[in-house]
Amino acid sequence: MSFPTARTLAATAAALAVTGTAAAVPFTLSTPLGGATTAYGQSFVPSLGATPDPGLAPSDSVFLETFGFTSGGDGVGSTSTLLAVLPAAFFDFSGGLTAADAVGVSTNTVDTTSAVYGTAYDFEFGGLELSYTDDAPYSAVFVTDDGAGNLTPLGVSVAFVGFEESSPGVFTPITNLGGTGNFDVTALFGPPSGTGFLGGATDAQDLAITATFDTVPEPASLALVALGGVALLGRRRG
Repeated sequence: MSFPTARTLAATAAALAVTGTAAAVPFTLSTPLGGATTAYGQSFVPSLGATPDPGLAPSDSVFLETFGFTSGGDGVGSTSTLLAVLPAAFFDFSGGLTAADAVGVSTNTVDTTSAVYGTAYDFEFGGLELSYTDDAPYSAVFVTDDGAGNLTPLGVSVAFVGFEESSPGVFTPITNLGGTGNFDVTALFGPPSGTGFLGGATDAQDLAITATFDTVPEPASLALVALGGVALLGRRRG
């Protein structure tokens, strides 16, 4: 049996990178800007509100690049706020929370204590793999880290979704990701109750968010997969 050479695998990595870039279909979840509130985060499902529709099957993976909020301007939060993506719309905090419990934690921190209203809070994830299906809700929760991987959820001053007067004296959200009453997609309020859960907004209303996704891993990630084969090949031959 013949094995591919390191040069062949490297060329494959480069081809994968080019192909991945060409095949990528970026999409967003987005809601319009409204008034300030203090919230703990937002539950979401990548397939609910995806714009443009990436045409994926429920079993497909997507890759979270950034999850953004907007400052409410009230100075509530932490100088080192992280965003944790948790494996449920309503995570049970009664047993505590560690980085190992999270699907992923942002690679950057944001100072949420001094920004004026309208400042963007963009949390970077660099292609965190998530499920596209509407049967797999997640929550994006503001946290701090004690330096040992123990995470504490916290409230942050952020903008709520924008409202419009739908009939005289009646105001409704301009958009409602996931639809009214779908609490897989809702703003999250706290602190966690005695049972360990955050609360959802009335009628599953949302925060003002802009989450960006891609349908393929970043080209660099594809190249690393192929180049990993080079290293494995080298070990086999050794």
